[in-house]
Amino acid sequence: MEESTVSVITDSILLKLWYAAVQIRKKDVEGLKAFISPIIEALTDDPAKKQVEDLLASDEDKLKELLQGTFSSRMKGIPVGAEKKKIKNHEVKSTLVTLEDALYKADDLMEEVYNEATKPVPNSKQLVSLGDKLGGQMKNIIKDVAARGKATATTEEPHKIITKEWDPLVDMLNLDSWLDEHKKVVKEKLVEDRSTNGDQEQHVAVVAIVGYGGLGKTTLALNLFQEQMTNFDLPIWVNVPYDFNMRMRSLVEGIIVSKAKNSLHERIRTDPENCKTTTHQKTIHSETSDEIISFIEKKKQHLHNLNEDELYYELRKAIDGKRLLLVLDGVWDMHSEMWLAFKNLLANVVGDGSRILITTRSRLVGKITASTEKDVHMLTHLDERNSCDLFQRFAFPPGKPVKSEIVEIAVGIVKRCGGNPFALETVGKRLNSINLETEDWSSFFNTEFQKVVNEKILPSLKLSYDVLPPHLKHCFAYCGVFPQQSEIDVKNLIHLWIAQGLIFPSRGQQMEDVGYDYVKDLCERYSLFEQVEVDHENGFVTKCKMPNLIHELAVLVGRSRLATLKEKDKRIIDERTQNVSFHFHFDRSWKIPSLIHQKRPRIRSIILASQLQVENKKERLRKSACEKIISKCKKLRTLDLHSTGIKTVPESIGKLKYLRYLDLSQNKAIKVLPESITTIPSLMTLKLSSCYGLKELPEDIGKLVQLKHLEIDWCYSLTHMPPGLGQLTQLETLSEFVLKRSTGDGKQTPTLPKCLYTKDVDLESLEELAELNNLRGELKIKHLRNVDAEYSKVANLERKEHLKSLILSWELDLDSDGIDKAANKSQDTLEGLKPNSKLKELALFGYRGDKLSDWLLSLTNLVKFSLQKCKCKNLQPLTQLTTLKVLILDNMPSLKYISNKSDYHNSEITPSASTEFIKKLEEVRLTELPDLEGWWEESDASLAFPRLSKLIIEDCPKLHSMPLYPNLKEWLVLKNTSLVTFINTMKDKSFVKQTMYDESSSKQTVNDKNYHPFPLSNLQSLCIIGNMDGRSKEEIRWGSLKSLRFLRLDNVHKLKALPEGLQHVTTLKELEIWHCTIMNLQRWIGKFKQLQRLGVFSCPKLKSLPAEIKDLPDLETLEIVDCPVLLQRCQKDIGADWKKIKRIENILLQQQSQDHIKKICEDDALKTRDLYEYYWDPKHGKKSNSIKRTVLI
Repeated sequence: MEESTVSVITDSILLKLWYAAVQIRKKDVEGLKAFISPIIEALTDDPAKKQVEDLLASDEDKLKELLQGTFSSRMKGIPVGAEKKKIKNHEVKSTLVTLEDALYKADDLMEEVYNEATKPVPNSKQLVSLGDKLGGQMKNIIKDVAARGKATATTEEPHKIITKEWDPLVDMLNLDSWLDEHKKVVKEKLVEDRSTNGDQEQHVAVVAIVGYGGLGKTTLALNLFQEQMTNFDLPIWVNVPYDFNMRMRSLVEGIIVSKAKNSLHERIRTDPENCKTTTHQKTIHSETSDEIISFIEKKKQHLHNLNEDELYYELRKAIDGKRLLLVLDGVWDMHSEMWLAFKNLLANVVGDGSRILITTRSRLVGKITASTEKDVHMLTHLDERNSCDLFQRFAFPPGKPVKSEIVEIAVGIVKRCGGNPFALETVGKRLNSINLETEDWSSFFNTEFQKVVNEKILPSLKLSYDVLPPHLKHCFAYCGVFPQQSEIDVKNLIHLWIAQGLIFPSRGQQMEDVGYDYVKDLCERYSLFEQVEVDHENGFVTKCKMPNLIHELAVLVGRSRLATLKEKDKRIIDERTQNVSFHFHFDRSWKIPSLIHQKRPRIRSIILASQLQVENKKERLRKSACEKIISKCKKLRTLDLHSTGIKTVPESIGKLKYLRYLDLSQNKAIKVLPESITTIPSLMTLKLSSCYGLKELPEDIGKLVQLKHLEIDWCYSLTHMPPGLGQLTQLETLSEFVLKRSTGDGKQTPTLPKCLYTKDVDLESLEELAELNNLRGELKIKHLRNVDAEYSKVANLERKEHLKSLILSWELDLDSDGIDKAANKSQDTLEGLKPNSKLKELALFGYRGDKLSDWLLSLTNLVKFSLQKCKCKNLQPLTQLTTLKVLILDNMPSLKYISNKSDYHNSEITPSASTEFIKKLEEVRLTELPDLEGWWEESDASLAFPRLSKLIIEDCPKLHSMPLYPNLKEWLVLKNTSLVTFINTMKDKSFVKQTMYDESSSKQTVNDKNYHPFPLSNLQSLCIIGNMDGRSKEEIRWGSLKSLRFLRLDNVHKLKALPEGLQHVTTLKELEIWHCTIMNLQRWIGKFKQLQRLGVFSCPKLKSLPAEIKDLPDLETLEIVDCPVLLQRCQKDIGADWKKIKRIENILLQQQSQDHIKKICEDDALKTRDLYEYYWDPKHGKKSNSIKRTVLI
């Protein structure tokens, strides 16, 4: 057990104790004293006891500090350097194991205290009993620590980490080819003339190289330093050790010492025979002599004794206005105030054109120190090709043939190294001494590889772990439960941390907010996580992952606390294991009892990290197996049973009294939950998403007073919310609130307030939402048709200030007689559902009203608005929302104009006010609007979207006028709609002039060297589906699409050949042709030198491929589906076109039925996903990466 484990467990105990004390005091001060007295006696001496008692009734924060301080002082008997001694000293190991056991028992008992204290009315007798037990346990722990601490005390030095110090005058590092491009970029930043950026910027510009350990930061910096040092008057290299105190004085001392060391080296180099130190007057013959070391140490001592003014005088004297090149290698931490002061100090003593180059593992340090955002240069892991090249150079003797079996093993090793250059070099050198025999390489991969990783590679990466504060160490170590390269959902990760007791907020903080801070630190400050997905609107990381070797590090530091099981793993889980993770998809053949030790292990979490969603009617996890898990793992905090096919949750689930996190999601056969689930006192997260068969929630759900997250989205069969849900005032996540549907006879079942409930009438009410004011994220209210308009206000949505997104959904199954009545009622109901002004996203689904509510104007923070299957004819006051960035209008058959002429008759609405609406729009989706004729009833052809980057227009056949969109960047989809606005946008540059310099446009875009001042010249993705006649094909100015990388032409029936103008779009990387009558591909396709993927789908008349296709250097994927003639010509070895395509790495040739093709292309279910992903997304677009030379006919 690591030393920090004790710290985390004790912190957990004391924080729970403090929190419980605060909760009890609110209800019963005398009861609090009776409960806490035995605990105080165990923790404190008599004077401190009186102090604690005084604080019980007054200061919460001081009480927490005192409890932590007194307990910490009692734990001083824990041996120093326990983590290292654990391996070498059996007596120390015994002490730590015993202490760990005792602390975990106390932590389990504290769970019971916590649960009792947070009840609305705690049981005083139960609290006193628990207090006695806890006090006794703590007293025994403290006595044991005191006794064993003396017995195990040794003179062993604390574990100290030593980092390599580079000397740029001595060390020479070869720059590998993969770093060449990085060197060019960083060099440009270093030599760039910045005189136009201001005097200080020209004086000291700063460039930061950022990346986790082993990526080559120091190699790159050292190479640049040695190359550029002759171009500067004063080159100085400072090695920054991991425990370097980042005070400005420390930096200044480091610069002066390095300058003195450089001067001494220079004297030795130029006059080695006569050079003598001023202190010893002895000849120095070696750069590593004791005299140099002594000289440096005395210099450091001299500087240490100087006051601040004297030290800064020494700095001025050392630099003396020279043009400085300063490298700070390996900076671990930095505060912005200190860095600004240091940079200002240097600006006063250096010459023009001075530069600072920093290497750091921390993205945050890079952001703080670099002059601009562009001066932060990120090093990432190598791609597969460069990884193989680097590994091959070190592992294989040059010129010797290598067996294919060994190559296959080598590929596996390269993948395990995860693109880390240091790992590839280390493992490659180790293998270079092994015979090129399959058995030897296979043996190394299966047995020795992990040893090399643990002993030679991870110690370097572990530096990043060692500098973590204790709370982050355990949060990071827990992440070993996830498989390598898995994308981790940040919200879920935080819930898992909370369930394990790894997060406790300070006063006024929310656990989830503290958790997000932890994730941010692991991403930004320590670079242990990579950001995969970011919510830029809110600045949150939503998905992250760990590089392969960082994952190996997490598993290493987790040690015996973590068991990761792989398929066919038959080992027995150790009785001391806390976290079990299954890194495979298991089915009915998996036997739980054989893996769990009979001594009821101390397992705290079971995670199904690799469980897949599969359509299988068979139950993969039987009820009996689930019951065995519960019976053997009673200390569980986290239980993950998602997508196991379980049909019935056993009643025994209620025995898991410590359970905080239960995931039953994606189990489609579950219809009801056992009532015993409401007896789990600690349950905080209950995940039921995609339990399609779930009909109702437990009646006594109100007993789950600790519940904070209830995820029930995609539970289609859920009929209503149970009474009592409103008692869960701590709820932060309630993804859906389901009202009862109308009865089968067409009559509605009204929703009543609680005051009208009777024993014989079991109806839910919106009033259950009234007190749930801690709700965050998204809330969807379904079946609003049943709500009496006069009671819609009882939902109290206006007080829910933390809600980000609100979806209001009405039923669609209306008879013709009820449509008008429903329209009036919908408007009245919507009026009462006014949300808080902080709301950012609003969606109305099935709304039958003719107009929207005026309270829309109060939503001054709204950035996204959606209307789907609504009957609105008038969208006012929508067009007055000037904060809107995303607008989605879908399936609205009555809508003719987004902004009507009649709107201007209102004195508060003018045409100019209406046009303000379009200024901030970044994304617009107009789909299935059959009567939409234009944006404005009176067309204004003088305006364009200034910021619009994404646009979809689908099934809008009458749309002929709208603001133009010359600045589109990400994607444009045009399906079954007129191409008039598209062509007009491309024709007239005046629109670009108006929008390019619009006050709301980004100046950075105009200054960007990649910006092209032509309409649609920055567009990256284009889909044209249907409706492209010969005239429009010729009018499209393909040559202006200078940034296009993806093009899809679909269902363009009159398209006999690709448009001639397309040959000028030489930036294309992916080209797809669907359902066209095209007969050939022109020879000029050979101009697409950057094309990486070509797909042809259901084009039966296409006869052959041009010979020029073999000349496309980057083409790595070819997909031909349902093209009978072409498929025959492309058959392997025998087809007429096979020679043209045989060098392409990934080939898919497939004939499918028309029904299957149609389903793939037109399935409406696809629209439930992001429409961009449906058409193309760089992240998902390269589907054929998984194709391994497949040829199917």
